[in-house]
Amino acid sequence: MKRKIVKCPYCGAHAALRSATVVHGDRAKDGEHLWICSRYPACDSYVSVHKRNNEPLGSLANKALRRKRIDAHRVFNQLSDSGMMNRGQSYKWLQAKFALNSRQAHIGKFSEYMCDEVIAACSEVLYNNPSFRAARDTKRKPNAVGYVLGGRATERSECPSLRGRSKVEFVRTRGVK
Repeated sequence: MKRKIVKCPYCGAHAALRSATVVHGDRAKDGEHLWICSRYPACDSYVSVHKRNNEPLGSLANKALRRKRIDAHRVFNQLSDSGMMNRGQSYKWLQAKFALNSRQAHIGKFSEYMCDEVIAACSEVLYNNPSFRAARDTKRKPNAVGYVLGGRATERSECPSLRGRSKVEFVRTRGVK
């Protein structure tokens, strides 16, 4: 079997397949593994793996990029969770929207810029969905658009991905005009 070579995009060092306890300690799930930069913790980049073959789920990411990817996944998943599209249709939409092929259309491979673009595009689609607007207009906060974390609506100061943004950027991200 050919050994997989994974390099850190930040420092250029090799990454190693290690137990998730190295990063997450006691919070790691049994048998969970990560590709971790060999310079960890000085270089805080790692990525989760496919359980069946230990292939990386994307590229190694530092803390800021991991946060962006989580936010992008939360908003992207609302396309299928809202019933607008099924999961397959959501990925087809992502491919068409950003001119990606099926191997490129994975949020785990996206940069911070691309995650921001996905958040904006998904927010626009969700905002223009009548049922989403109805939920917003009746003051029920939908689980969407990056301003709902952990099932509760947050203010700009409480949301890590929105902290420090201007009101205009916050409103745009929330999908509110």
